[in-house]
Amino acid sequence: MGTQLRPLNASGKYLDDNDDDNQQEDTILPSISGTKTNIHLSTDDADPQSSSSSSVLHVSNDDEIKNDDQSSLLKAEEGSGKKNAPKDEMRGLLKMLFSVYFICWTESAVMNGFNPIIPGMCRDRFGMNEEMVSIAGGFLVGGYTFASFLSSFVLGHFSDIYGRRRLMLLGSGVGAIGSAMFGIAPTYGLAFAARFITGAFNANMVLTKAVIADVVPRGKLRAQAYGYHGATISFARAFSSALSGLTAAIVLDAHNKYTDDRYFLPAMIAAFLQVSAFFLNIFFVPETNSAGTQKKSEGKSMLAGIKEIRSDRLMVKLILSYCCTSFANGAMLLGIILYFSLGTTMNGLGMSALGNGLAFGWFGIAAVIYQLLFFKKMLNKYGTLRLYEIGNLSLGVGCAIMPLLSLIYYLMGVNKTATIVLWVSLIIVLIPFAVGFMLCLPVAGTIINNCANQERQGLVSGTAQSMSSLLRTFGPILCGLIFSAAITIKAPVILFIFMSGSYLGAYLILKL
Repeated sequence: MGTQLRPLNASGKYLDDNDDDNQQEDTILPSISGTKTNIHLSTDDADPQSSSSSSVLHVSNDDEIKNDDQSSLLKAEEGSGKKNAPKDEMRGLLKMLFSVYFICWTESAVMNGFNPIIPGMCRDRFGMNEEMVSIAGGFLVGGYTFASFLSSFVLGHFSDIYGRRRLMLLGSGVGAIGSAMFGIAPTYGLAFAARFITGAFNANMVLTKAVIADVVPRGKLRAQAYGYHGATISFARAFSSALSGLTAAIVLDAHNKYTDDRYFLPAMIAAFLQVSAFFLNIFFVPETNSAGTQKKSEGKSMLAGIKEIRSDRLMVKLILSYCCTSFANGAMLLGIILYFSLGTTMNGLGMSALGNGLAFGWFGIAAVIYQLLFFKKMLNKYGTLRLYEIGNLSLGVGCAIMPLLSLIYYLMGVNKTATIVLWVSLIIVLIPFAVGFMLCLPVAGTIINNCANQERQGLVSGTAQSMSSLLRTFGPILCGLIFSAAITIKAPVILFIFMSGSYLGAYLILKL
């Protein structure tokens, strides 16, 4: 018996059992049965041409954005969100979505998980001095995101034509090999090459967004699905950073140049996660981009699709704001690690890799607590646009407060009591960072995908990811340069002022 995703109406009946042509309005959940790997879902826009000329923006409390070029108000497209699909079919859908979230989790872990160990790796394995560590670390982090910039929109477009699944398999396979290469790289050049190659072929964060758009209809249901997707990414950033920081303290007792190196084990764990994602993709994630949608996309060139995106001024504004936030995130993730690792005599916090791991572990826990307890309530109360604005402001405030932690050691001296006060303060300060990470890029991605033409989901997601990756590349690099200059005068606060201004800029782009 073949697998088929069939749309349901608000009464829980299959739409293809009646003659109603307007399936999109009543669709609330797809249905899964059987074992065939092709999925067909009738959630395409009723009029693709009109979809390309005007965008639909989900804002759950009927907030409005004015599109000056079109002189129109874009309002929320509400989804019913009623879960009245048969239980076995819901289980099939949830199993697939959980697998998709795990695949996304592993790519985010590979992209960000090595950050806490990069400064120590540059010092210990590559023999760099303190001034060079921040610059070299910035290029190692930026190399991955720059490669992602070059490839994401291409891979997204290919997924619209050839399907999502095979490209996701490619990404997980290359991610596993690249992570292992990074773990055993004896020189800085080989480490950079491993990161660059991994970033060039692993676009699973983009492709998993497109999968969600394929199987979940527009409205609150999709906003929540993207919210959990974003939460997965943010949790992966924190958890993987904590895991690599903690496992970097473990040196395997085997007498060779790799296992005696504290940076070998984190890389092998990252490679194992990518292998796990590869097999989950094979067994639990069918092809979601139907043959019909692929056929429609074949006749449309990537260049025509990019021109279509450029002609939509609202989409351009959303992507620019998204990119600005991504730039600030790239700088901030490296910046706080450099600040945590900087010696107390230089007005840093003097943390080890273990301390970095514990700090990021709490960051991840706080993010999950917020996502599970508060995200849905805030989404219903404020809507996606307000949540995005709140997220940027939270991160901006967090960056402004963070460098004040240095005053604890300055006023109390470096002792046990001061360290306890520091950690209590750090736990509090990391909360707005956790909330901001849950609200910024995840929610912005939701808005962008809700605005996108269904036939262009891969290209739109890929373009947004590609452009944000470009700016995210410069974020760590510029962060390293600013930090190197700032510590010469023992003033890391300069970097945090810069990052706080970047988040404010992302907020103002949508306001102007």
